[in-house]
Amino acid sequence: MLNRRFTISILSALVCIGVVGASASQPATKQAVMPPEQVTTCDSRRACLSVENSDVGAGVVGRANKASGVKGEILRGKGAPNSLLAGVSGVDTSNSGFTNGVSGVSNTGNGGYFKTLGGLNALIAESDNFDFHVEGHSTVLVMGPNNSVPELLMFSRGNASGFPIADVDDVHGKIFYFTSTGDLHLKGNIFTSGSCSTGCLPIRNAEGKAMTAYTARQPLPTIEDVGESQLVAGVARVAIDPQFAATIDSRQPYLVFITPDGQSKGLYVSAKARQSFEVRENLGGRSTLIFDYRIVAKPLDTSASTRFGAPVQDQETIEPTIPKQAP
Repeated sequence: MLNRRFTISILSALVCIGVVGASASQPATKQAVMPPEQVTTCDSRRACLSVENSDVGAGVVGRANKASGVKGEILRGKGAPNSLLAGVSGVDTSNSGFTNGVSGVSNTGNGGYFKTLGGLNALIAESDNFDFHVEGHSTVLVMGPNNSVPELLMFSRGNASGFPIADVDDVHGKIFYFTSTGDLHLKGNIFTSGSCSTGCLPIRNAEGKAMTAYTARQPLPTIEDVGESQLVAGVARVAIDPQFAATIDSRQPYLVFITPDGQSKGLYVSAKARQSFEVRENLGGRSTLIFDYRIVAKPLDTSASTRFGAPVQDQETIEPTIPKQAP
């Protein structure tokens, strides 16, 4: 009986040793443990962390593969003593004049991106040292390739309404603004010392001196053409320039003004068509003489039908207003 119990005890011990040995030969898989985010907190009016490099290197460099290299966030900015708060702030205290408070460079993406979620303006640009020299002290300056010429592009999707460019202040009111349809509203005058391909030309005298000229003011938009023709035996049929005829609104009548260049019983327009008009001498006259004519018509590319346009008070509701200032 004793030998049997001893044998059972030895077998039980061997089984336990085998189980332990088998367990030791298969180590458990290690679980990856993320290190806790390192957060430095402080209770001070000064920065919790300040880094200064006295050489030519950067003060702080942040790199990330799939996230922001440097991220700044305001948790409780309301009521702070400094009204100019930012998630990321860049201040240039040098006096070279060619350095930037904040600079963004991208190889394939955007150099800078601004967006507001239910706030005020996505971007506010302000220059305290204003000057008329664009390269010197401009509020917004977008340079072309190799800093060749200033370039500015504004793009809107769909039938966006608004004012892509506007200058409005609380002293002079609406100075000028472009509408989303391309119309320009200007409070002052237009001066140019150069030439224009269409729409305007410099006025100079025989000595080459620039002169001031004024445009005609009319209650309705018109397009005009002038010319010269000849009356033969008291009648003339004048062909309208096809290029000019293509700009006329064919649904509206046009006017023709006649000025004879010699004695006659008087001339009148006896017929009008889209491509020509007819001139005759009064009282059956059969004179042969040259006359000048002026055609005034409504242009094809305008829908204006009200004299002097809409009342000014109606336009006020669609004009830009002074933007709200950030608190």
